Amino acid sequence: MEHSKFRKWYTGNNYVRSLVFSPDGNLLASSSYKDSSFTVNETTSGNLLKTLNPEIGGDISNLAFSPDGSILASASDTVVLWDTSSWKQLNILTGISVAFSPDGSILAVGMDNGSINIVELSTGKTLVSIKAYVLQDVKNLAFSPDGSMLASGSVDGLVKIWELDY
Repeated sequence: MEHSKFRKWYTGNNYVRSLVFSPDGNLLASSSYKDSSFTVNETTSGNLLKTLNPEIGGDISNLAFSPDGSILASASDTVVLWDTSSWKQLNILTGISVAFSPDGSILAVGMDNGSINIVELSTGKTLVSIKAYVLQDVKNLAFSPDGSMLASGSVDGLVKIWELDY
């Protein structure tokens, strides 16, 4: 590839900590280190659409869109679910990392005590809590494409894969 077309913009005052595209590719949410707010930009123009500040928790370390793009989750010391049509907060959960299941019905929430909560999105009810690590923050989560497995990563460098049956 000789030349690649690209767009650029600044997202904050520090290094970029988390990036996530909306499912349709029209939006890019990003957070910066030592910043409790995050931005949502239009990908075609780079124009700033919204700056969101959960006003609770610390640095935004994790961002995730629901598969249909209707919800954006931000995680710091708390997980905030945002309605992407109004940019209003829908719910606030305890947790430091987050991932949506492929069908959007389940939210996996990583905790700072080493647990992972599997939450039914429509009710907010915790279906199961997995004791994943001993006193290690659950920093990253990812569902398999069919939603049958969940991968987790902690600060000690250990990755685990969980077979889900909920």
